[in-house]
Amino acid sequence: GTVTRYPRTEQLFGLDKRALEPVFGGFTEYVHPDHRDEVVTTLERAIEDESSYRLQYALELPGPRQVWIEERGTVLDSDGTATRAVCVSIDITEQKERERELTWERELNRTLHAALVESRTRAELEQMVVTQLHDYGYELAWIGDLLVDEIKPRATAGRDAYLTDVDLSLPSERHSTEPVFKAIDERTGQFVDELDAGPHTAWRETAIEAGFRSEAAVPLVYHDVFYGVIGVYAGEAAVFDQTARRLLSALADTLAFVIHNIERKDALASNRIISATLQVVGTRYYLKEIIASADCETGDTRLLVHETLPYDDDRTMQYVSVTGTSVESIVDAAVDHPVVDDVTTIGVEPNRRIQIQHRGQTPESELTTVGTRVRSTSVTEDRADILIEVPNKFALRTAIETLDTSNGHISLLSSIERDLGPDLEMDPLAELTDRQATVLRAAYHQGYFEQPRESSAKDVAQSLGITHPTLLEHLRIAQQKVFHEKFE
Repeated sequence: GTVTRYPRTEQLFGLDKRALEPVFGGFTEYVHPDHRDEVVTTLERAIEDESSYRLQYALELPGPRQVWIEERGTVLDSDGTATRAVCVSIDITEQKERERELTWERELNRTLHAALVESRTRAELEQMVVTQLHDYGYELAWIGDLLVDEIKPRATAGRDAYLTDVDLSLPSERHSTEPVFKAIDERTGQFVDELDAGPHTAWRETAIEAGFRSEAAVPLVYHDVFYGVIGVYAGEAAVFDQTARRLLSALADTLAFVIHNIERKDALASNRIISATLQVVGTRYYLKEIIASADCETGDTRLLVHETLPYDDDRTMQYVSVTGTSVESIVDAAVDHPVVDDVTTIGVEPNRRIQIQHRGQTPESELTTVGTRVRSTSVTEDRADILIEVPNKFALRTAIETLDTSNGHISLLSSIERDLGPDLEMDPLAELTDRQATVLRAAYHQGYFEQPRESSAKDVAQSLGITHPTLLEHLRIAQQKVFHEKFE
């Protein structure tokens, strides 16, 4: 009736030896219920048969830690009676976790491989992944994307009534504690071990009422491009241990990469457009240098670039409006800048703008070389925020990579997808040559189409360095092409 355990074995179990005795009344109570009958039966049979045995079982110990044990023992006899057993206990927790990790990785890789082969769309891929997560044992798995002012579920598996009950609109305070919102804001995985342990916010109460005890949310990000977020919910607490967190994070990385490749094939680009804001910090942008050298009236000077157009092989033309200081102070600084060839003030108050011809590349002109439409750029002395439009997330990643090779730090501030109407083109000027587009845009920015006109055709021609007849010819052809595309 005596059990002798070495001190190291007591440390292994994490319990006082008195809690482990007697064997069938003490120790076995800590064996996981799924394994308890097997452990008791095996030990009883070994004693009865005076034989050796080998077991693997999990222990449910105080705290969130689960320990896996491999136990090997031999029952010894004296005169045909079982009198003692010599046993060895081995901690195989890491081995079991690794086995579980490899098994899950194999299953997920098989799912992703099948999805790559079988999925024609992103929707099919995402549905296969959330179904796999649900089959693995999670109560609910879903993938959502950020659309304008809410998170929109794209694929769900499990008890998805929760998604109807919970508020998925963007919170007024962006530091919301809801893991899905935090994952989107911070671009890192968020894990909650016990939903009932935190402050009872609306989302927590909704999740608890739905029967969930723990939650994970992991963003789908590839090359700084956000593709959505995975939400996973479990009916038990402390489910997301280090292994689960590592696996979910790896899954999110792989899924984002696969989605990127699907979108690279334009599977989802037929009727959507992405408006994104890229922030460039640290680059040598001549407009930032102009602000720094200008005699500004306040410290809040900002230049808004409305248009960046090719002027000739070596020069670019930009149309810029000014806030926070006078137009004259920026014009004076621009005239003295070494890359600026010509500065012209156009328009009338309150819509005065500056037309600048300069040599060299700008972030906007670099983006146009990869098919990105630049809508505007907000420039301060410290940074430039560029609003762009692209047809899909592959094009967005390409735009980021293009800037990243020749500029400072690039950040994606926002990315919003929206539907296009069936007749809406990505760029109504797509059929124009560079020269035709330059003439048409220059005429617009200089007020040629206003009533009354703010600039004459001769003024526009002179600013572009071309003759009056040449401008009128380019303008006529450009208007004819635009109207043809629109009306035919």
